[in-house]
This record gives sequence, C-alpha cells and structure tokens, in this order.
Amino acid sequence: MRIVYFSYVNFTPSDNLQFQPLRYNKCENDCGLIWVVSLWQERVTVSKQESDYYIFRSALTENCARLTTRPWSELPRRYRTWMSGERIPIEIPQPLKHEIEPEDEGEMIPYFSAGIPLMSHVLIETLRGTGVDNLDLYRAVISETQTGRKYENYSAVNIIGLVSSVSVSKPLLGDIPINVSWFDNGLVIAPEQTHGLLLFRLTESVDLVIIHRSVKEALEKTGLPRLSFVNATDHRG
Repeated sequence: MRIVYFSYVNFTPSDNLQFQPLRYNKCENDCGLIWVVSLWQERVTVSKQESDYYIFRSALTENCARLTTRPWSELPRRYRTWMSGERIPIEIPQPLKHEIEPEDEGEMIPYFSAGIPLMSHVLIETLRGTGVDNLDLYRAVISETQTGRKYENYSAVNIIGLVSSVSVSKPLLGDIPINVSWFDNGLVIAPEQTHGLLLFRLTESVDLVIIHRSVKEALEKTGLPRLSFVNATDHRG
C-alpha cells in the first residue's frame, strides 16, 4: 500500500480507492478536510497495452569502452550536461574532447548516453533517415590516452524537446490526474503530446530518452550493437 496526501481537493470517491478522513484543519480560511487516500495497486485498473514508445539506452557490458574524462572544463557550468531539452544559446568549442584511460578501453559503442551524449555518425544518419530532426550536433573526438588512437566518427548530441508522460486513461480524483508512476505500471505517452517528435526526453525524468516504435525498428534493422529498447509500459522508475 502507498499513502498519498491530498488537501483541499474536490473529488467523487471511486470504487478503486479507499478514503478515510484524517482530521479537520481549522485554518483562517476554513481549509476543509484533509484526506488520506489509500491506493491499492491491485484494485487500480490500468490499460496494459504495449506502447508505441520505447526507452532508448546503451546496453553496456563489462567489455564496452567507457569515457574517462569529458570536456567539462571547456564549458560553462550550466552547459556541462545537456538534458534540458533546450538549444544551447552560446558558442560551443569544437571538437569536444573526450578521453579513455587504459582501464576504460574496450568495445566502442554507437551511443554513449552520458550527460553530454555521444552518437556515432552511423547512428545519427539512421535516426535522421527515420525522420528524427531535433538533434543539434557538435563535433567530438574520443582519444585513447595509452594508444593515441582517435575516434572522430562521433558527434556530441543535444536532444531538443521535452514531452510529458500522461496519467492513466481516466482520472480517478475528479479533475486531478494521477501520475502513473505511483502504480508502477510504466509510462503512458500520448502521441498528441509529442507534437510529432520521434525522439525526445521525458519531462518528468530528463535522463530518459524516448523513441517511437518506427525509430526502434529502423535501428534494429541496422544491426548496430549495444542498444537497448524497453517498452514504455514496462518501465519501472
């Protein structure tokens, strides 16, 4: 059982919820009853249809390379992570230099999902081919400090656009929508809220990158390794 407190809410009790008055708050404006709402996961009806949207991540293993150092010293503090979904209004020094120390060497992957994401040019071209058009790209170079090898087939990527997940299909507290994450039933993303974006960050959790099913299927056809796709309804935040 999870307990959530609501105050000053007008609602009609639902069969899916149990209500118990906790106390009467006698403030100057007669604020009214404060209720304890007991939300029982097994009694909440949530549609479990598979979503057209997927969480997009790197599928790292112990054999994958990892970025040891990133170009933070070259950037103003507020632009050392690119997760706001907004364009960067200043000039960024290029190429953005990343290093891999010997202990972090390994298989080079197409997608480093760090604070400043790096994508291989093949991955970027595949995304563009599906209609993804909200990526701001900056030249990047990755250097292995021991071998001196340089990888210049990557770009630093700023993903433009935030999209909110929506509540369960029918609000249970009058006009107050219930966040689906309370029920651990995954994310519900309405196509009309995406404004046509095929790839975006999630407003409620900006570290999550979401892609449309069509993008996922195109990426799978390329055979690019170490990419992970989790259906939005299967996400456990």
